[in-house]
Amino acid sequence: MKFTITCETLSEAARVVRGLQNESDSECCKPHSPPATKQDLRETENRIMSAISNFADAQAAFNARLDGAIVGLQTALAGLTGDIARLNALIVELQGSVGQITPSDQLLLDNLQSQAEALTVRAEAVSAALASLDLLTP
Repeated sequence: MKFTITCETLSEAARVVRGLQNESDSECCKPHSPPATKQDLRETENRIMSAISNFADAQAAFNARLDGAIVGLQTALAGLTGDIARLNALIVELQGSVGQITPSDQLLLDNLQSQAEALTVRAEAVSAALASLDLLTP
């Protein structure tokens, strides 16, 4: 009985292999196929080179988009840095003014300091993001 099962299993395996050989689309995998000609090799080379060229074009377009995004981030960072400097200068000016600080002046100072701190945190986050992008780009 074991011999029968083994023979049936082997026969089924042989049928599967024959079926795979018949279903093969590739000329080089079919039995008794003629050797590749120079034209076949040229066509294969052209297909490979075309794929490489297409990939290179797509990668160049992606790199251009990435460069544009980085430039945009750098511009935004420069704007944030300028805002922080202006706020800090205004804080120093208000703190250096003579006379009594009214509660509304103090509230103004506190708001300016909070805004400056929030902008600094955002600028540091953008700076960290740019630094991590620099590590990823050649």
